[in-house]
Amino acid sequence: MKNDNEKLIKSGLILSIPSAVILFAMVVLDVVDTYSALSGYFSILILLLVFLIPFMNDFMSIKEYIKSIALGDKNTPFPKIESSTEEVKDMVKAINDMMNIWNTEANNLKAQTMTDAAVLAVLPYPLFLIDKKMKICGANLVALDIFGHSSKGREISKIINDNNFNEVIKKALKEQIKEKISLHITNIKERYFNVIIESLPTIAKDGAVVVVAFHDITSIKKNEKMQADFIANASHELKTPLSVISGFVETLQTSAKGDLKATEDFLKIMDSQAKRMNKLVTNLLKLSRIEAKDNIEFKEIDLINIVDNITSSLEYKAKDNNMTFNINLDENIKFFGDGDEISQVMQNLIDNALKYGENGTEVSISCKEDSDYKVISVKNFGNPIPYEHLSRLSERFYRVDSSSKSKAEGTGLGLSIVKSILNHHNARLWVSSNDKEGTEFSAIFPKN
Repeated sequence: MKNDNEKLIKSGLILSIPSAVILFAMVVLDVVDTYSALSGYFSILILLLVFLIPFMNDFMSIKEYIKSIALGDKNTPFPKIESSTEEVKDMVKAINDMMNIWNTEANNLKAQTMTDAAVLAVLPYPLFLIDKKMKICGANLVALDIFGHSSKGREISKIINDNNFNEVIKKALKEQIKEKISLHITNIKERYFNVIIESLPTIAKDGAVVVVAFHDITSIKKNEKMQADFIANASHELKTPLSVISGFVETLQTSAKGDLKATEDFLKIMDSQAKRMNKLVTNLLKLSRIEAKDNIEFKEIDLINIVDNITSSLEYKAKDNNMTFNINLDENIKFFGDGDEISQVMQNLIDNALKYGENGTEVSISCKEDSDYKVISVKNFGNPIPYEHLSRLSERFYRVDSSSKSKAEGTGLGLSIVKSILNHHNARLWVSSNDKEGTEFSAIFPKN
């Protein structure tokens, strides 16, 4: 209050200087006497102070209001204005307009920040925000799920132990960069990423200065490996019968030339290998066609008719092994899908059941349903499949060592074809195997 009074008096004195100069000149010229001049001066000074008081109060109030706003107190009420001059009114209006603009901008910025945070939270790719100390100060849900919910607040180098990755992070802290690198991590779970590391133009509200975006390419890498393995295995599988045939042809042309018995034996073996190679190529083409097929037309399937046709075609094979079929299909359970593909599934499963079942046993074919699924099962009785092999049976060219029962030599593609077809039908293959209950392959379809 004291300071305000001093400022008021000082302002009055400054404004009264012209009057004081004029009165002083009038005293010197004997126009007025000294007493009259002093009385006039103090009268003018008092009038100026009376006139200035409302303005000064208004200015002081406005100044305190602006100071409070500058300190972040948005709840400060706007001061009551005493003066009614146009200048003060214009100034008050300008301040009000400025405050409205500030509030609007602040609300927009807050909304944008909330929107950005919400968008970042639901992005399908992992995202980290890094501060100057290389600590993770922000992460979206995907990043926390992959790298752990405790990763926030920790140094990025403690989460991802990769020298190249951490060197680029350090570089991004020192200068404005945007770099893309490849990352392979194994400390949490083996994953492959394409990573973009970019410096932010300014320090974010939470202290972030670098953003790290991860694109998970693990499935792509696995597919590339599967394709490479597939080509290598296919080449090996084709090379074997070709080598056998080539060897026997060379023998027949040299040491066994003219030997009718050797010729007959060798031709049988060559015929067997040629058939095996033909079956392998046929299955490869079949698998390729199935996997290249994008969509299927779902129609009601006559499962009973499909199974009857397959078991009829395999009847002689079953008799050769003294095996029988036990078919228990419910005609009230309806299946929908591609009839030709489901027929191929049943052909492969039933043929495998005969191939690897013990002589004198039966092959059971059944179906059932519950509230969620419909299931078609093919069961045989023979040597159980070791547990460690069950999850890999549908891999291409994967075969379990079955030297104890070698009725036929397969291509290792039958169950891969089954799996691909079931994938088209949003279904899956389930295998169980033990001494007591036999080996059962089940195709599980969603009910809806």
